[in-house]
Amino acid sequence: MLVKCHRLAHSDGNRVFLTFDDGPVPGITEAVLNILEKHQVKATFFVVAEKAAAQRDIIEKMIRNGHGIGNHSLNHSFRPFFAGRKTMVEWISSAEKILQNLTGAESVGWRSPAGIQTPPLHDALKLLKMPLIHWNIRYFDTVKTWTWKSAEQSLPKIKPGSIVLLHDKQKKGNELTFLATLERFIPALKERGLVLDRLQRADFLTLSSEQ
Repeated sequence: MLVKCHRLAHSDGNRVFLTFDDGPVPGITEAVLNILEKHQVKATFFVVAEKAAAQRDIIEKMIRNGHGIGNHSLNHSFRPFFAGRKTMVEWISSAEKILQNLTGAESVGWRSPAGIQTPPLHDALKLLKMPLIHWNIRYFDTVKTWTWKSAEQSLPKIKPGSIVLLHDKQKKGNELTFLATLERFIPALKERGLVLDRLQRADFLTLSSEQ
């Protein structure tokens, strides 16, 4: 039986959820945190555990500022997806242990590198009782530059409960445009009456079969 792949979150009112994958990355992750703090909004960072362990100060700032922390694997490898359930359980659990030691709490849930799903992954998440959290809005911002034009065009599609995928790991040369777009994107969402919040496990109340 598959665990449910959550692409929307429970939202009382008008909550939407910015999420950032693949970090923390010194420099740009801190710049993202500064923008979020400036606009007084919360987000969720799906972090790579080995990177997180090497950047404790950044993780501590995320926690101090009230952001959510998700499990985006131990090392962003793809090999464990094609191994057995035991390997997958160990891989996910190792990352989760590191994150819990850093944050003092369980992660929001699991997000697969590149969105990969395999039977061993679903078996492992079911055993670990961990939600699988993906997204319903994305910009492929690791492949092409995220511009204001792209962000603006997406605004009508972003509704309460939407989970927006972004990356705080950007190609060299794309960082400034990415940050400038984020600076405009957040106020544009707020102008539509949306509340930018962090994800919590309570937003994913059950692990059910994928429809």
